[in-house]
Amino acid sequence: MLVLKLGGSVVTKKEEPMTADEGNIRRLAEEIADSEPRRLVVVHGGGSFGHPIAKRYGIAEGFISQHQVLGFS
Repeated sequence: MLVLKLGGSVVTKKEEPMTADEGNIRRLAEEIADSEPRRLVVVHGGGSFGHPIAKRYGIAEGFISQHQVLGFS
């Protein structure tokens, strides 16, 4: 089995919070399909979806207070 992680900076538009980069996603999907993977799991990074929320809740500081639970979810 192969696990392929697509970085958040590749699948989202960093300069536009909460915005997928549909063109890059489509291109990557085609390239992956062309490689004819047999057993593949694709995961993705947070990019412009996860990073602003992680920053707002101070996730990089580690778990400090119950207030951060929403940011982890």
